[in-house]
Amino acid sequence: FGGHQSAAGLAVEVDKIDDFRSKFNQIVKETLGEDEFLPEVHIDAKLKFSDLTPKFFKIIDQFAPFGPGNMRPVFLAEDLHVEGKPRFVGYNHLIINLKQNGSDRVLDCIGFNMGEMCEALTKNQASIEAVFSIDKYTKDGKTFPQLKLKDIHINDKNQESN
Repeated sequence: FGGHQSAAGLAVEVDKIDDFRSKFNQIVKETLGEDEFLPEVHIDAKLKFSDLTPKFFKIIDQFAPFGPGNMRPVFLAEDLHVEGKPRFVGYNHLIINLKQNGSDRVLDCIGFNMGEMCEALTKNQASIEAVFSIDKYTKDGKTFPQLKLKDIHINDKNQESN
């Protein structure tokens, strides 16, 4: 009936929705462990911002089209710092510019539904790690990379000074 491989559907009579919800929640609680509720992100490779060359993008484009069954690659970059001030857009989306130590390159990033990180990133001066996929956007006839953030880890300043 359409949807995708992970989609499921069912019909429940209106007067039995509360019973269904109660039984469903009970079975989930008995069947699944705490760790199964933690989101996981699969990382395909670690990279440096200096790796993001025209040749890199040409290779990534060869994997297209992206979608279910062929998701965009996900990368990890470390030793990053926020440039400028993080900000919100839309309902709860984070916009930041990231720079990696050892590189002059500053990249635009968007984190959908990551607006709650804005305050912590504004206050923090420690380095961060970011997990992201890479997309491109065009502005004034030029194409630029944009990191679509999946996760951010703010390193502890105390650990960095050791």
